[in-house]
Amino acid sequence: VIKPKKREHYKLFYVGINLEKIQNAKMRYSELIKDLNEKDLIDIYGPNKVFKKKDLGKGFQCYKGEIPFDGKSILTKINKAGICLALNSPVHNANHTVSNRTYEAAAAGAVIISDDNPYVRIRFFT
Repeated sequence: VIKPKKREHYKLFYVGINLEKIQNAKMRYSELIKDLNEKDLIDIYGPNKVFKKKDLGKGFQCYKGEIPFDGKSILTKINKAGICLALNSPVHNANHTVSNRTYEAAAAGAVIISDDNPYVRIRFFT
């Protein structure tokens, strides 16, 4: 667990594998991510190559690359940003579960911004 830090400037942290882009479909939350990217309000992480599809970060100047799966690096990056955009898949929302990002953000001492998810509503707001 990392303690929250008060900072002068915050960024949104976002990580994903962008499966929609791999499948040549419209990316979930695409307008939101594009707008935040254009305004330089977000740091985007994730693999640049999945299932032989390359350049998944292309078109995002805020794309920062991959994060090692070591259990610590992601917490450090989330803490540095200060705010985590923890967006869930339709499967998560339908099953009243959340992505790991919610728990990682809490462990990283970051503010969590989530989509409208039943689990988040019940566990965090009641």
